[in-house]
Amino acid sequence: MNQVEKTHHRLDLRDVWAILKKRKLLLAIPFLAVLVTVLGASFLVTPIYESSTTILLGKSQLLSRSIESMLPGDPGYLPIQTEQKLSTIRSQILSSGFLARLIQDLKLDQQTTLDKAAEAATSEFPGYTKEEIKYFLLIDRMRRNIYVRFRGENLVEIVCRSSSPQRAADMASSLARIFIEENLKYELIGVREALEFSDEQLAIYKRKLDDSEQRLKAFRQQTIKLNLNEVSTNSQNIREITSEADATRIELASLRQRREELKQTLQAGGLSQYSRFSSSQLESLRAKLLNSVSDYTTLLTRYSWKDPKVLSLTNQTKNILDQIASQVAKEIESFQLASDQTAKSTLKEYLIASYKESFLQKKQEVLNQVAKNLERLLAKQPDYEITLSNLEKEVESSRKLYDAFVQQAQGSQISQQVQQQQAESKYRILEPASAPMKPVMPNRPRVTMFGIALGLAVGLGSVIMSEIMDHSFRKVEEVEEYLELKVIGTIPRIVSLDNAAPASRARFVTTAVLVVLSLTLVVLIFKFATS
Repeated sequence: MNQVEKTHHRLDLRDVWAILKKRKLLLAIPFLAVLVTVLGASFLVTPIYESSTTILLGKSQLLSRSIESMLPGDPGYLPIQTEQKLSTIRSQILSSGFLARLIQDLKLDQQTTLDKAAEAATSEFPGYTKEEIKYFLLIDRMRRNIYVRFRGENLVEIVCRSSSPQRAADMASSLARIFIEENLKYELIGVREALEFSDEQLAIYKRKLDDSEQRLKAFRQQTIKLNLNEVSTNSQNIREITSEADATRIELASLRQRREELKQTLQAGGLSQYSRFSSSQLESLRAKLLNSVSDYTTLLTRYSWKDPKVLSLTNQTKNILDQIASQVAKEIESFQLASDQTAKSTLKEYLIASYKESFLQKKQEVLNQVAKNLERLLAKQPDYEITLSNLEKEVESSRKLYDAFVQQAQGSQISQQVQQQQAESKYRILEPASAPMKPVMPNRPRVTMFGIALGLAVGLGSVIMSEIMDHSFRKVEEVEEYLELKVIGTIPRIVSLDNAAPASRARFVTTAVLVVLSLTLVVLIFKFATS
């Protein structure tokens, strides 16, 4: 019989209890040491706080577990479309654009530890600046601390973790706000483009309407300035003015002939030196007369020849001529002439004829010029009417287009408001983020259970290894079985005086270690309970 067969025996529960009782120190010390170490380490770890917010995407559809179990498909798994939707939303929230806005809003890049980490990584990434490395590190860190999941088919939960409870709440709130703003912007992008297009076209056609109205106004002002009306530019009025000009021409020719006759008579009577006589009063009346004739140019472009205003001007010129005749007679009477009364009358008629000649000559020139201007305007009048009609049509067309774009812009604004209200009701925050009161990491109950399990595993492992390495006999039966001899008696363990002191010190040290570990464990548990 070999040694393995001789030592082979079956253990019962009493044997196991005896082994544990015998190796109790090997079981207790590792158990307490591991548990104390794990709990102590949990207090040294930086606590991580978690804050979450829930966003409603349209109508919420929450299903109970009982109803969910009745639906086809595997329970606990999201449908494929929902999973794809969640993946899309997760990618959107964790995108660089969203996180960059979050960093800017909360100023998360102003951290000393982040600056040190970026400076340490500069040598590994020489192609990037310190700010770029800091940005990459911060984006990566945030993606590892932000979670997106569905709580229902249309409920999205954004979870943010941070070492600061307030920062975790701010991150969750800001991400929810950014998510809603970006989706609202996307929902309204079509309406905004239409509104911007309407505004652009509205501005363009507003300028066109203003330009066309200005051209029409300027044309009308020009027409008014030229005094184009049916009275002044009709053919009858032009014929009357032309007839008056011809009559003036005939009268002027007759007057010139008579003036030559009078001049010869004066020369025969020795009075030729008085033919050029003039005075300041006469020259003033001459200037007044010629200025009155010039007024025909203005009046005849507005009124007909037989208009009272024109007739009044004609009478005014006649009165001035009468004043000139009276002044000439007065001046001649003051002359000391040896001639008879007939010579004085001849001189008077000659001088009056000279003033009247200049008047008739000026009147003829004015009437001819007015007639030409009116004939030219009469020829252009159809063009003016056509131009006026075209300008009015252009203004009307521009006004219709402008009004149409005004209505379109108003409709786009109403549509934007309606869609914005619909979008705002579609994206709502059901559960706003709040600052957490307790950290989620480290999870001390779980850490405690892990420490207990690990301590028991280490303690039991120590006991098992000690038993495997212990080849001594434990029972009388093992000796009889191994030696195949009958045991007559047993001698108890005898401790000498030399070995008593070390054994006592060993028990004291062991007891002290157990007491210290136990007290430490009690303190940690008390701190955990009070925290």
